[in-house]
Amino acid sequence: MFMWLMCYMLYPLFLGFLHLNIMFVCYMLCVLMCLYVLIYTLFVLLYILKMHNVTTLVQR
Repeated sequence: MFMWLMCYMLYPLFLGFLHLNIMFVCYMLCVLMCLYVLIYTLFVLLYILKMHNVTTLVQR
């Protein structure tokens, strides 16, 4: 089963390597962008929370 799956996964590589390579690069870029956006939003949220906490402490 596993070997068949591996063959099935490798078949497109031999079929059209360049096209698959371009698709893979695009896919990887999309994934990286999504990760970057998620991390950025997390940092922004943390920063806002930190600033909010500081302001509340100052007000007290």
